[in-house]
Amino acid sequence: MTIQSSEVEEAGINVKQNPEDFTSNLGRIYSRNNFRSGQGLDTAHRTDGKPDDVNRFWDSKGVDVFHGDDETSYHIHLLHQTADVNVRGGSLQFAGTNNYMTQTTDGKIWVTDNTSVYYSTDATTWTEVAAGTNNATHNFTGIAAFGNKLFLTTKNGVAGSQLIEFDGTSTWSVRTTAQSSSGGLTGVWFVKNRLWITGNDGTAEYIWEASPFNKTWSGSDLQDADSIVEVEPTHEFTGIIDGGAAVLASSTDGTVYSFKLTSGSFVNQGQTKIPFEEVHSIEATEGIVFLGTKESTTDIGRLYRTELVAADDLYVLANRQLVKEWVVTGVDTTPHAMFVSRDSVYMGVKENTNEVNLWRYYLPTGGLARDLSYTGTGLMQGVTQADAKFIVSLSGNDIYKEQSTYVSEGYLLMSAADFFTAEQKQFVGAEVSTINLPDDTSVSLQYSTKFEDLDTPEAATFTNAITQLGGVGDERKTNSRSISLYYW
Repeated sequence: MTIQSSEVEEAGINVKQNPEDFTSNLGRIYSRNNFRSGQGLDTAHRTDGKPDDVNRFWDSKGVDVFHGDDETSYHIHLLHQTADVNVRGGSLQFAGTNNYMTQTTDGKIWVTDNTSVYYSTDATTWTEVAAGTNNATHNFTGIAAFGNKLFLTTKNGVAGSQLIEFDGTSTWSVRTTAQSSSGGLTGVWFVKNRLWITGNDGTAEYIWEASPFNKTWSGSDLQDADSIVEVEPTHEFTGIIDGGAAVLASSTDGTVYSFKLTSGSFVNQGQTKIPFEEVHSIEATEGIVFLGTKESTTDIGRLYRTELVAADDLYVLANRQLVKEWVVTGVDTTPHAMFVSRDSVYMGVKENTNEVNLWRYYLPTGGLARDLSYTGTGLMQGVTQADAKFIVSLSGNDIYKEQSTYVSEGYLLMSAADFFTAEQKQFVGAEVSTINLPDDTSVSLQYSTKFEDLDTPEAATFTNAITQLGGVGDERKTNSRSISLYYW
């Protein structure tokens, strides 16, 4: 995309940011041809500009801006559609809201729903393992894969709790009913070859760790005194991950706990408080730790990036930076269910009462943008991939699978082009470059002179400059209209 203004006086600000901007023509050029550095830049020309501003934009939806998985030359394109797969058959949605998901080594995808477990090899056709077979007497509260095996936790919150093991073939066994008092077992993870189990007895929320290799379970397991750490019972642990030098656990009390292996057992080796925030999701890769938080007294969701560092003999999080804040009135926008791929970190964010988006943090550039979109009312509870397609679980809704077809439309909203002059400018040319467009495909280039339209991409005040209906190339539109500012 390129626009060119008529001649204006230099304002001491470098607005020549792309090779296309350096020409012998009169006036100035505002062009963009790479968007890998992500969204969030509202003004293209600023006195404190950063080197990657030239590859940033304001907002997008339905468009792959990172081009990270393609072997072709860089270009943007529409993203794939998603569809619910009706795990329970017909048009039925999940019966409950405890829809935790995992994937075993043999490729099977598993999801819980009340006291049932469903599995699939292709995320399309699902088989139910009902409570009569899996031995669950209470609703599931967590699931973790251990090779082809599974460990699951249940509770009823009153006087019942179970740790259930599936042997990977056909046998489901209750290993312990510990913590069957006023709370129960609240979650399970498999990290650094250890099983991590959380529970709540009404007095505190606890974390235990145990080796699942040839483990002989007994009624004396998971006792309060054997826990690694405990927090007040009104809070819960929301994630346990491999942070590299330590195992990290996040909690709604706003703390990230660091556990270090010492003399064969993990011990609490540091904790980091995130003031006035509840930590609801956590993930780590390449030395970077990502936190999805919720402001304690509101529904405001935030994404932070930080680093795990050693301070004396403690492991704490340092250099915390806010990446993105989501504020939607009446909607809990907390990032949930983080997933790490080869080059990106993904997270689910509910942005409307009936819309959940998968956001992508692109590691090579540190850019953030929306990825796939889902129609559902629940928070995202699980993310995985099968055959290079994303599979997600939305609480109380269904499993959703990425399709091979593309969304019907998308938008890429540029940063406002200012040029740092107060003079009226004359729009003398605009150009959009495309690859060969398939049949029934078009690309439109629109502009607005209202800065507030950055927040309303569907605003009627956008004026169409170019609509390319097919073919290849660099279509140019000439215009002599005089306007005050360009916002693309």
